[in-house]
Amino acid sequence: MLGLLPIERGLVLDVGGFTFRPVYPLFALLFLLALPRVRLRLSEVAFLWGLALWLFLSPFFSFQWEVSLAYGGWAFLTMAGAVALIALIRAKPTMLGFALRVYALSAAFFALVALVQWGLAFRYPELAYSFLGPFPRVQALTLEPSYLATYLVFPFFLSLARGWWGCATFIGGGLLVSTSRTGLVAVALGLGLHGLVLLFRRRLASARRVQSFALWGLLIVVLLFLTWPGGRLFWLELGSFLLHGLFLQDVTSAQPRLESWFQAWDVFKGQPWTGVGVGAYGYAASALGYGDAEGDPRTLKTTNLFLEVLAEMGIFGLALLLFWIALPLSILLKPPMTPEGYALALAFLATIFTFPFIQTWWRPYLWVPWALAMSYAGRTRS
Repeated sequence: MLGLLPIERGLVLDVGGFTFRPVYPLFALLFLLALPRVRLRLSEVAFLWGLALWLFLSPFFSFQWEVSLAYGGWAFLTMAGAVALIALIRAKPTMLGFALRVYALSAAFFALVALVQWGLAFRYPELAYSFLGPFPRVQALTLEPSYLATYLVFPFFLSLARGWWGCATFIGGGLLVSTSRTGLVAVALGLGLHGLVLLFRRRLASARRVQSFALWGLLIVVLLFLTWPGGRLFWLELGSFLLHGLFLQDVTSAQPRLESWFQAWDVFKGQPWTGVGVGAYGYAASALGYGDAEGDPRTLKTTNLFLEVLAEMGIFGLALLLFWIALPLSILLKPPMTPEGYALALAFLATIFTFPFIQTWWRPYLWVPWALAMSYAGRTRS
């Protein structure tokens, strides 16, 4: 299951006109196998039942009840996979360390695929997702570069904090060649947070090894600037791309993203308590006159997870999302903090940094990091 996560958006089969993602039947099977071992804390049970009840009620006040019913089924399967992962890891004390290593190695493999794709795209341009100047943007086996970057953020910081330098190097390279502003912003914020922690609490990780890792990375960058003319051009193109997004000068991405946030707020104000229904945001936004009148309403997105949940699930849905975030962090951040707990907390926080720039809560690569963090939290209870 951990190995299939990155291709959840890329591996889609068309069966009789219906899209079919093989990862979800796997989630259901895993849940049935793990059901006899499921042991949850009261707070976890309360959250899962509350979310399940809200998903069940969503079609009754949805703009498109069929869409909300389908998205609710998708959400239930994702939740089932996460609960199964928690149950199986908690059943054996050594399983968490094994699962974290599998997750990091799987991410390193897909980052290596991205690096190979990036190199080959210079000769075979059709392999690139798009181009940033003369340089290709790649997505490996996912749907687009931002999905690849969002998936890689958690295992990158997990590897960095645990001292798995090989995995961190490959995953960092994959993040870089994706050229996704979402991923790079999360990496910058996460590295800043990690640096502050190392500065004030050195016992949580080896500051000397992290400094060595950073110095080697800086040396590679300098060598690229000095020896490869294309290296200088790549960094200049990437810097320009980031700055245009930061100052909202990118009319193809940054400005439409900001406009979608205001549109989501207008949709929320129409049904603030119940929301417009899970997955039905596009239909509600289209009814307010947003988007192309003849276009597909499903293409209208908020590109902000917090605003999407607020618009589709109302105030109660946003409270559930915030509770979802707080559940593992409330345990992981309690002193005394172990190196493993700190690595999970840092990686989960870095993933949260991507939430203002992504959509759809039910992505497996958002719920599996949560499940891994919850598995550690479950081991530490009295």
